[in-house]
Formats: sequence, C-alpha cells, structure tokens
Amino acid sequence: MTLAQTLFSFKGRINRAKWWLAHLLVFVVSCFIYLITASLGDTAAVIVLLLAILSFWVHLAINIKRWHDRDKSGWWVLIELIPLIGSIWALVELGFLKGTYGKNRFGPDPLEDA
Repeated sequence: MTLAQTLFSFKGRINRAKWWLAHLLVFVVSCFIYLITASLGDTAAVIVLLLAILSFWVHLAINIKRWHDRDKSGWWVLIELIPLIGSIWALVELGFLKGTYGKNRFGPDPLEDA
C-alpha cells in the first residue's frame, strides 16, 4: 500500500505501527505548517482551515483501515463521538490491540506484506 493509499483511501487494512506512524506524520506536518502560517495573518486562516479538513480526512481514513484490521466495520469511527469514553475506547482498540490474524473480509493481513 502506497503512502497516498494509506493516508487517503478508506479501503484495506493497516497495522498498529502504520497507524501510529500516520498519526505522528500528520501531527508533525500540521505543527510545521501552523508555525509557518502563524505570521501570515488572515491568509493563515484559510490555510489552517484547509489543513484541518485534510487532517480530518486522513484521521478518518487511517482509523477506518485500522478498524478493518480489527475485523470491524469502518462505522466504528463514530464511537469517537461519545465524549471521553469513545476516544479512550478507540485508542485502546486501534493503538494497542492486535488486528485479526490472516485474511479477513476487508483484505489480506497487513503484516503478511511486511
């Protein structure tokens, strides 16, 4: 799976390591862009809004693929809408629990590609 597919597609599965790395990449890039745009004034608001939309899309894409690795529907991303408990649940499921072993209904095991 290419970097673009990992960050922008809702299909397939990713393992925990890729999930953590994708979140780290988005965080670092976002911080860098925020620092650069801090001195731009009103122009920065548009750039930051576009960055926020892009970051949200990437967050959805990598979380859905991680739910798929856990052999659960991508709709499980909605659990994050439950204050506090939903975010903790998603963090534990996506960041710390192993995915299903072997092929599941969402595709081949991402660890078999490694």
